[in-house]
Amino acid sequence: MATDTSEALFHTGEDVVLGRELVASRDLEPGQLIYSELPTLRIPSWPNDMTFESQAACLTCGTLLRLHSQSLYKCTVCSWPLCSESCQVVHIFNSIL
Repeated sequence: MATDTSEALFHTGEDVVLGRELVASRDLEPGQLIYSELPTLRIPSWPNDMTFESQAACLTCGTLLRLHSQSLYKCTVCSWPLCSESCQVVHIFNSIL
C-alpha cells in the first residue's frame, strides 16, 4: 500500500485532562517510526552499594568498569570513570559541544 509521505505524520495538540500531546495526522503502520532525535543528556548508571564488585559504565562507550580496580581510568578533567584515554578524548570533545 503506497502512502503519501509529504503529509506530516503527527501534529501537536492539547487535551484538557492530559495536557500537551502528539496526535497522529493519519493512520500509521504498526512499528512505523514517527519521530527520532538524539538525546539531549546522557548520564551514567551509578551503583547503589559501591562495593568492590560495583560497576559503573564508561561515560563514552558504555563498557562496564570495576570501580575499585587498579586499572580504572579516570577523566583528568572531571574524574568520572572511563575505560581508556581514547574515550576521554571523545568525552571531553562531547562535553564542549
